Amino acid sequence: MYLLLCLLILCYVAALTGNRSERLDADAWEHHRVVLALEHELWRPGNPTYATDEPSIRYSPYSVALALIVRSTGIDAYDALSGAAVANTLLLLIALWWWLRGYGLEPAAPLVLLAAIFLYGQPPGYANSNALSDLPWHQVNPSAFALPLMIFAWAWLSRAKGRGLIGFAVGAGILLAVAVLSHGMTGVLGVFGLFFTAVGGGQHRWPRLAASMAACGLAFLVAVAWPWYDFLLAVGHSPDSWYWFNTVIFRRMLLVWCLPALLASAAALPMRDEPFIRTTLLATAGLVAVAFVGAAAGSPTLARLPLAGLIFPQAAVGVYLYRIGALDPLSWPTRIKQLLDRNQATMSKALLETLIAGLVVAMALPNVWLVMREPHLARRWVSPLMGREDKQPHHWEGYDALLSPHIKAGEVVLAQPLAGWPVPSFGGRVVGALHLEFFAPEQRERLDDSLLFFSPKTAHTDRTALIDRYDVSWLLLDRGYLSPEVFAELFQAGAVVSDDGQRVLMDAARWVDLIAPSLSPNP
Repeated sequence: MYLLLCLLILCYVAALTGNRSERLDADAWEHHRVVLALEHELWRPGNPTYATDEPSIRYSPYSVALALIVRSTGIDAYDALSGAAVANTLLLLIALWWWLRGYGLEPAAPLVLLAAIFLYGQPPGYANSNALSDLPWHQVNPSAFALPLMIFAWAWLSRAKGRGLIGFAVGAGILLAVAVLSHGMTGVLGVFGLFFTAVGGGQHRWPRLAASMAACGLAFLVAVAWPWYDFLLAVGHSPDSWYWFNTVIFRRMLLVWCLPALLASAAALPMRDEPFIRTTLLATAGLVAVAFVGAAAGSPTLARLPLAGLIFPQAAVGVYLYRIGALDPLSWPTRIKQLLDRNQATMSKALLETLIAGLVVAMALPNVWLVMREPHLARRWVSPLMGREDKQPHHWEGYDALLSPHIKAGEVVLAQPLAGWPVPSFGGRVVGALHLEFFAPEQRERLDDSLLFFSPKTAHTDRTALIDRYDVSWLLLDRGYLSPEVFAELFQAGAVVSDDGQRVLMDAARWVDLIAPSLSPNP
């Protein structure tokens, strides 16, 4: 059954990941621009978002490997990321099975997988989510590559003993370095996961802890040697805390996204003598505790660990469902009868089992509904079957036709942050970004200036000053994000080089020339 589920999920991701560009705010845009930047200039690519020389923390082993594939094969960067999404999904599926097999729990793999893709209070749409409706557009992310590496490391540690711990320390150290360089939060999760695996396993606890510490030390040395960005600066740098740590997201993570899995995992407490259950429950409690410490300290990495580590409580729930025989149809008539049993213990046990199984099913429904209705998922195919109009936004085709014939590599486009988010995927750079870079300075000011330019209260003199300040070559107006009054105020027909009915691209220098008479003082 696990093989069948894996095949279905792989086909699902392969079929839908190409639609990810239909979501304008997707992380996938920034990962695509990173691969493009590295494809064009592998060693000194500059910043992929801004027209500056700072590197990007997204120049990771994952992105460099994809860029090397693109450079050597000529495959399009977008298609390379689509292939990576399938490969990352396959890695995750294999890692889950191998993790469980180390504890003799491989028959529980189907239920663990179902819990991992369905057991969310709401699909997060956030890094480290494995929710079904998030997979097609999130599996291109470096976090989707890093998580299976960490699961492999935990599985390896659960088996390692004696001299095998030396090989583990070396191998896991490399895996951990690749993970932390690719997605820092997932790498930090990996460190905590090693600790909880060693502590929860029972036997060989101290040797495994020592080997884990050695692996962490090796990982640190490898990460420091990484040439594409300064790892030590990344560790000690805390820029733009107003952006990276968000209390609203923290509350939503705990009280919506993670809550069903956190609560449901408590059902596995009677099984805590099993090493796997003990490990997953220790990790669940530990990561929640660390998250509160991280929130108090304003650390975005520590505060978001419960979402990154949600695989632990989800796995506990999956194993619990396996132990009660939730997939055995013959067990349910008896269980339903027990709900009416006069023996309180029997009735309570049956009720808990029914509630946990029902919770996974109930949480699956929003996922399936989103898959059918969202334009970046299956709506393109569902709409014709339902006799509905195809309302796909076709972002990729629209931006490509609008920008590619005109913009040269590295030229700056001034746009509202959301409307300008895809611009670097077509060679340009932006003034203010929807998602911030890590090393670039004055990003709050850049974001404010982007909004200021499109504000109805901004004078043309201030707008021309912003164009000069950021060396802007192009102006991008999006009718969907501007009031008719502001659009009319900014629109200059003589500066237009491209108009697709939704968005307008104008030459910034021509625009300045055309509005110049309005800047002159009255005689």
